[in-house]
Amino acid sequence: MIRPLLALTRQVQEFFHAHLIGHYRWDDVEFRPRERIVRPSPETWARNKRGKRIRPDTIDGKHHNAIELSFGLWDLLVEGPDEHPPLGWIRLGGLDAHEGPLDPSTWNEIAERIKQSDLEREHGDKQCGS
Repeated sequence: MIRPLLALTRQVQEFFHAHLIGHYRWDDVEFRPRERIVRPSPETWARNKRGKRIRPDTIDGKHHNAIELSFGLWDLLVEGPDEHPPLGWIRLGGLDAHEGPLDPSTWNEIAERIKQSDLEREHGDKQCGS
């Protein structure tokens, strides 16, 4: 069985190797600690007509199925389908924020934004240095 967090990590790693070679290295990525799931205590659960407590729908596990990482000037949040149905969600933060569903077109868009922004930053640095 493939764990959801491992599948998300592999997908992000594949994105780096496919789109960001020459711009960033996978070794430079810093992962942030995962966020714990806060479950309401049984005393706060709603009650049915007979007075019995109704257990709320919760996500399985102790942590959210999401990866938060940073590299260079960028922050990337990748949420699995459990967190953001039906596909999952990608959120790029930093100089040029972008977000979208967890699919190849969003990965391509994020890669282009990162490359374009880095190119503009390098070009601006060269003009300032001249």
